Amino acid sequence: MSLVDFAVKRWQLTLVALIGLIALGAQSLAAIPKAEDPQFPFPTFVVVSVLPGASPSDVERLVV
Repeated sequence: MSLVDFAVKRWQLTLVALIGLIALGAQSLAAIPKAEDPQFPFPTFVVVSVLPGASPSDVERLVV
């Protein structure tokens, strides 16, 4: 017996399983923490470069 045949022949069980999944999904959605304006951490990197005799603008231009 295939899964489709089983679902059609036992439609009551299929309906109960569907209602259970919908209820579980609704409960999970309600349990998710929500914020009006959530904070997103942005990764930052610090680059240190040494170029003797160059100005900061020259180093920035050459590195970027």
